Amino acid sequence: SAMPTLPLALVAITGLAFATTLLAAAADWRPRTMLLAATPLYLIFFSQALQTSKVVRKTSLLPWTCLLLALAPEDGDGQALTILAIKIVLAHMWFAAGLRKLRHGGWRWCDGSTLRHHLAVEALQNRAEPERSLGMRLAMHPGACAALACLTVVSELASPLVVLPTVAWACLLAWAVFLCLHVGIWITWGLDYLSFCFLPIGLVLLVPTEPSAIAA
Repeated sequence: SAMPTLPLALVAITGLAFATTLLAAAADWRPRTMLLAATPLYLIFFSQALQTSKVVRKTSLLPWTCLLLALAPEDGDGQALTILAIKIVLAHMWFAAGLRKLRHGGWRWCDGSTLRHHLAVEALQNRAEPERSLGMRLAMHPGACAALACLTVVSELASPLVVLPTVAWACLLAWAVFLCLHVGIWITWGLDYLSFCFLPIGLVLLVPTEPSAIAA
């Protein structure tokens, strides 16, 4: 069906309001109120496309993150728990993706053949000159695809480690690993999880997890 399904004026108003509330919260202007307001605005703005699985996967963490931040207790321990909760939400997304790969392809997913198939299909369906696209060029190198497939699965299955007590260098390493993962998905597949998911939410990985939050 054609989109948008809502009147264009309503799409523009709710989209602008959604972005404005997030910017206001980031600027520390009535952050709790702004984050609570962002949640229904998200539902209105994205409701016209939520039946599309790719849209759901890209954006579904936004309202949960807004609610977690809006309802966080004021004390330091409560803030630590909120950081931990957001990390758990992120880890759940990545770990579930890894499990889906193993469920549908088993450990053979790591041989790169499935990745090569997806890259080739994406290039043929969505690129004007598929033979010149990065995805198709990559699909022509089985060894590189096997290495990338292994790194992807290992990173996703290891993602729960981000909730453990951490130091600054470990936080930076985790953030860099998943940044590379999402940049790669964007460049080769054209799926922009980067803008809608990782860049606004993934910065939480740079905040060390407090041992007190784990104990709580």
